[in-house]
Order: sequence, then structure tokens, then C-alpha cells
Amino acid sequence: MKIKHFFAGLLTFFVLSQNMAFAASGDFSDVPASNPNYTAIMYLKNLGIIQGYPDGSFKPNQTINRVEALKIILLSSKTNITSSAGTSGFRDVDNSAWYAKYILTGVQLGILQGYPDGSFKPDQTVNLVENLKMLFKAQNVDLSTVVVPQNPYADAFSNQWYSKYVEYAKEKNIIQADGYNKIYPGQGMSRGKMAEVLYRLIYVQTQGIGSYPVQNPPTLLLPPSPSPVPSPNPIPAPNPVPSPVPSPAPSPNPVPTPTPAPAPAGGLSVKVAGNHFVDANSKTVRLLGVNHSGQEFECIQSGTPGSLGWGLFDGPTDLASAQAIASWHANTVRLPLNEDCWLGINGVNPLYGCTAYQNAIKNYVATLHQAGLYVILDLHWNSPGDIPAAAQQPMPDADHAIDFWKSVATTFASDQGVVFDLYNEPFLYGSYMQNPAQDLWDCWLHGCDLNQYLTGGQPYTKPLVWKAVGMQTLVDTVRATGATNVIMVGGLEWANDLTGWLAHKPNDSLHNLAAAWHSYPGQTCSTQTCWDSVIAPIAAEVPIVTGETGDSVCNAVTYVPTFGIWANAHNLSFLGWTWNTWSDCDYVLIKDYSGTPTTNYGQTFHDLLLSANP
Repeated sequence: MKIKHFFAGLLTFFVLSQNMAFAASGDFSDVPASNPNYTAIMYLKNLGIIQGYPDGSFKPNQTINRVEALKIILLSSKTNITSSAGTSGFRDVDNSAWYAKYILTGVQLGILQGYPDGSFKPDQTVNLVENLKMLFKAQNVDLSTVVVPQNPYADAFSNQWYSKYVEYAKEKNIIQADGYNKIYPGQGMSRGKMAEVLYRLIYVQTQGIGSYPVQNPPTLLLPPSPSPVPSPNPIPAPNPVPSPVPSPAPSPNPVPTPTPAPAPAGGLSVKVAGNHFVDANSKTVRLLGVNHSGQEFECIQSGTPGSLGWGLFDGPTDLASAQAIASWHANTVRLPLNEDCWLGINGVNPLYGCTAYQNAIKNYVATLHQAGLYVILDLHWNSPGDIPAAAQQPMPDADHAIDFWKSVATTFASDQGVVFDLYNEPFLYGSYMQNPAQDLWDCWLHGCDLNQYLTGGQPYTKPLVWKAVGMQTLVDTVRATGATNVIMVGGLEWANDLTGWLAHKPNDSLHNLAAAWHSYPGQTCSTQTCWDSVIAPIAAEVPIVTGETGDSVCNAVTYVPTFGIWANAHNLSFLGWTWNTWSDCDYVLIKDYSGTPTTNYGQTFHDLLLSANP
């Protein structure tokens, strides 16, 4: 694709600024050189594009509103700000306000749109995709040749209005997904993140390169004065998502046999009976609750080979925290797991892997049971060969997933209060297949060869031919251990597509199988029409567990209320993502671990659980 407009005059500045240090006196008090957005913030400050506060701070983590973002975008593009009197036409814009001229300029340039009620909402926090749209429109970025692949991210879909803006930003490395392949399109932009996005676009355009060099980021700063002082040391540049580092192949020694977990307190038990679950007393039960994330990524992120990881859990795992979950009338917690950490391979620090990790999970499961909660264990992050499992792959890998489930099933075989979710979110595209002609559902069931893996950083994928193991093999692996636990199997398209599930249902000799489904706003099957035509017929045959769903925290909920009514009417089990105190604008349930719901989504899901499980 071609860029029609460049940032005027900035190329000269970039050339002059190479190897120049920013004088310490020019730094913001709250933006140390270790801040991942330091280079971007300092560069834009010296261009006069951004400013700090009177106390010398910048407040990089504070969100930025629509007019603040607009002003920065217009200043960065060297646009002539209109000085003529006029009106923007928005009913909530005071034409005498300081920002009125920027809004009027944006309207005249055609880069702004308001809301259907005639408002602009100048004080509303700008989100990622709104910011990208304004930025690219102001720079006349040509998106006509952008081709959007099918659902490039787990939370940003090809059928959305913003898909081309997101795809362009992805191709240029202006934005990066996290280890879940999510970019959180509706999340409010922080001042630091805004600076980073703008800086990367400036760099790509002025340098005339294809994409921002994430692996070897620049350390370019404008000199603070006509007499800059050369820097003897480069200034750290952003590296927001650590890329996995290849490490030695896994040890050929067999994985230690895990100590079986004790039977659950209180006699918790669940099994399939027709198209529903029953407990130990043969009473119908639905699995309703939350996901608690953390143990899939803390044990593998950062560090060096042999010492990867920095923790085990995100948040407390004591009885009080488990009881806080139960206080929402939840009866189930889903725990995402990491195969390398469970097996203790591919460079995981022994403090966070193998026996330490297994014991931590067993202890947490026992604590959750003590609070009266069932537990779903899901294989969430994995990777083939000697590559650390720092991301979710399109499918479970034959190299380790079989050993993972053999070990996990052996550990919890005597605990019928534990359910096995074989793989979090399978997603297969023709470009990932070594044989593009192979049927995707056939690969899902029987396995296949894939030609790339996800790195968890940049580049997004790297070429490698590896074997994905099919769901039938994993079902057989679990049953071969003697474990009779319920097994959940998720469909394609990030577990949202169940169109081929019944026709490719794995064979389970115990008939103790459930369909796993993930349902988020904007996904392919996110309408009642799809639920009625695809999901309902499956729910008539087998239990369906919606292992993940979510909605907005920062804005009014639009999805969970409708989904909840339908799910209750069809006796679906469901769990919300996520019981973590993150600051994201989407899919976060709680403000604290005592169980205070977040605004909008958290409160709505809390109330939904109370109505579903009174």
C-alpha cells in the first residue's frame, strides 16, 4: 500500500537526532528512561507536539480524551489550525472553548464524526480504534490496498468498521497483540500509549520503511537545544511484549509422574447425562462462574532460557479469595494453564515449573473446592519443539500436549469436581496449513501439519513446520490414564465456530463429553440468528459450556444481557472473562479481589450469575 502524505519536515529531525541524548533536565518527573514509552514521549515533547503538567509530570498512564487526542494528531501532521470563526455543528461543543478550533479543523478535513445524537463527547476517553482512524485520516494514509484476513485478532474481527485501520497498524508494527492475540480495540488509550502509536507511525513514514523495527527499535530523540550533547549510551526503547527466546530442546528424560490430587472436599462431582450435567446426587447442574487468568503467562514471560518466568498467579489464591468468587453465586472457576510450566520444559525457571507449578495448581484447585467450586483446567498456552510456550497456538502441539494431558489427567483422575478443557481456542486458516487443501475440521479432529507458530511478540508468527495433534488423540490420551472426568472440546475460530462440531464429534467411550464455546461481541457467531441455527441444535444433543464471554467496562454493556437471556433459556453453562483486577476497558469483572464488580460488565455479569444460580 502507498502512503500519500508524510509528516512534513520530520525526516530532517530524525537524521539530526540520531545518537543524541535528551538532557536529564528535560525529562518528565514520572517518565524515567525505563518507561517503555520513554523514547516516544521524549521525542514528541521536543517536537512540541505533547506537553506535561505544571508539576513537571506527564502522567503516561492517564487516559486521553477525544479532543486531547485530536489536538496531538493535528499538531503532528503540521495541519494549519483554522482561526476563522465557525461552528463544528456538534451540540455539546462550546465554540468558545480552547479545543473548538481543533474540532472545527477536524470537521473541515473530514477526519471527525460525531454520534447519532449530534454530540461529539469531547471529554470521552478515546479508544484504540478511534485513535487509529483519526490518525490515519489526518495523514491521508491510503488504505485502499489493505487486505484484512479473517479475524486477525482474537478480539478484533474482519467484519468491523475499523478492520482496515487495525490491519494497517498491524502490518506496520504500530500496534502489537498480547500473548492472547488481543489488542483490546475498545480500551481507552493512555497518554503513553498514544505517544507510542504516533511515534511509530512517524518513524515508519519518515524512514520510508515497511514496518517499525520492534526487534531493534530506534533510540531517536530530538536535541533539546541547538547544542546537543552526544550520548555515550543508547536510551532504552520500548519492548512491550517479550518475544520468546529459543532454548535447548526438552530433556529426553520422562516427565516425573505427578502426585495425584486428593478427592474434592464436599463430594463435588459432575458428569454428562444426555444434554446436561448432573452432580453426585444426579441433580441437574450448570457450570456457572468466572475465569481466573495468570498462571498461563506469569510462569513463562521474561527472564532468560533456564530462568523464564516471574511468578505463578495473578492475584490471591487463598480461601477468602475463593469465597469471594462463590459470593457471586458462581459454582465454577476456569484456570488457564501453560504446558511448558506444567511439564517443566523449554527453559522455565524451576521455581515456576514442573513440581512447583503442579503443586501450586493442585493446592489452588483444593482451595476452590473448599469454597464449593468446580474447576475447569484448560490448556491455554503452548508451543512446538524447544520454543517456549509464550502464546496460544492455532492448535495443540503433538510435541507436548499429549504429555501435558497424560500428566494432568493422571493428577486429577480421582477428582470428579475437575473438568478438562482440551484446548482453549483453536483457530485454523488456510495460510497456516502445510496442506491448504486439507479440511479444517479434519485437522481439528485428527491433527495436521502447520507451517508457522505464534511468537507472543514480533514478528507475530515465524515459519516452522510442526504437527498439531487432533482432539480425538487428546480424548484418547485422557481416557487411557483411567480418568473419567468430563472433557470439554472447543470448536474453530477461537472456539466460536461450532458448525462442524456434531459431525466431527470425537468418540468418547464414556460419553462424558461437552462442547466448549466462546462467545464475545463481534465474533462470527454473536447474533441470536446464529445461536438459534448453530448453537441450539448442539445444545439439544450435548452440554455446552461457554468457557469465555465478556463485555465493556468503560462503556455501556451491549452483549452480555442479550447473551445471558438466551443462555439461560437454553440451559447453557457459562463463565465470564476475567476475575483479575486489570485496568482494561473490556472483559474485566472485578475492581478488587474481595469481589467488587467493575462498572457495566462486572456488575451486569454479577447480576446474571445471581439470576442464573439463585
